[in-house]
Amino acid sequence: MDNKQGLTKLHFAASGNEFQFKLFFGEQSVKTYPFNFSTINHSIDHFVKDLETHDQEVVTNACWIDSNQLSLTLIYIETPYVITYFVRFYDHKIELKCTHNVSFGFEAYELIGVQV
Repeated sequence: MDNKQGLTKLHFAASGNEFQFKLFFGEQSVKTYPFNFSTINHSIDHFVKDLETHDQEVVTNACWIDSNQLSLTLIYIETPYVITYFVRFYDHKIELKCTHNVSFGFEAYELIGVQV
């Protein structure tokens, strides 16, 4: 699979119903999203709006689809964007699918990595 985004690592840090989902792109760029299984979270993310990137309010939601697959949804309040990450855990591997509801230049992607 092609890794145009340059994603190098995923990280989950959990505490009770809450956790952080981190995406590492190379050595410098990290995107961190807070999630909670019992309520939505509000956060700020650097994302596209009006053909430029800005700090945007984002609402996050997490739910288990089944015992091996997690759905992580990001709703960017001031844009039409809804990004959903599907994370599937199997055979010591992690499959990440990133989908979106509208494009405007944003590409969906799918990657498979190894759990460490």
